[in-house]
Amino acid sequence: MFGVYFGRHLMERGAITEEHYEGLLEATRNSKLKMGFLAVEEGMMTPEQAEEINRLQQQEDKRFGDLAIEMGYLTEENVSDLLDIQGDSYLLFVQTLIESGLMDMAQLQEYLADFRKENNLSVRELEDFKTGDVDRIIPILLKDGSMSKEVKDYICLTSRFLVRFIDRFFRMEKPERVNEYIADNIAYQTIRGDKEYFTAFCGSVEELDTIGWGFMSGLLPPGETISYDVLDVAGEYLNVNNGVYVTGLDKEGVTERSDFPVMRAVPTKITSTGEMYRVPLFIEGMLVDLIVCFGEGFSEEVL
Repeated sequence: MFGVYFGRHLMERGAITEEHYEGLLEATRNSKLKMGFLAVEEGMMTPEQAEEINRLQQQEDKRFGDLAIEMGYLTEENVSDLLDIQGDSYLLFVQTLIESGLMDMAQLQEYLADFRKENNLSVRELEDFKTGDVDRIIPILLKDGSMSKEVKDYICLTSRFLVRFIDRFFRMEKPERVNEYIADNIAYQTIRGDKEYFTAFCGSVEELDTIGWGFMSGLLPPGETISYDVLDVAGEYLNVNNGVYVTGLDKEGVTERSDFPVMRAVPTKITSTGEMYRVPLFIEGMLVDLIVCFGEGFSEEVL
């Protein structure tokens, strides 16, 4: 993820072109392989065990390595070795940037300092960005003091799921607090109980298809395709995402239930008198807005 954010910064500064940016990402896209694939390739797990962990990840908010250790398939040492094999996202991006002749090390350091200043990052936060770890990057973008812990937790979990199942190069921009939003197409779901939530993916059909295709392709055998309704799949993905979130709340003693997801291909207005955020998500280069409302006072209506 480091390259996604730093690469955009370089492009905005005119240091690289959009073509350079896409090329740099493509050059590093396959350099960090999925841990399950690596574990099988290294003979540490069977394909069946890896698939079992992949299924569990759709039910629990845990990393592949943590689940594999819990199941007794890998040791902590095994996981450490696999993480080393996966590669360092910062070094991979920087190596590609310099070897492409786009800048030298001195220029790189100047742009890194500029990136840190532009985003008001501490030294520690810049190091967090360099790890490429979604669990360390997304909280930096959620430093809004008025944002509740519940909303932050929800956005963090949704980001982790996007990296795992849809696009590990997705980019989230800083959330915007709003009290009204109009969606052309929407897949939404409410969570009710001790705490009230309204959650939605909004965008054009083409934009929402990045979620649909990413989710479906992960469930299909290699090379196989299937026709599907974009909004239905986006709604189902939201349902899986929220199911894991609700399970986590239940473990904390918070009683919640998710309503059935609703999909609409007509303009829909969402309003809230409480806490409401628009979270810009760039998935496969397409903008999908995540809408999160927390607390009572939210409503939706067809225009």
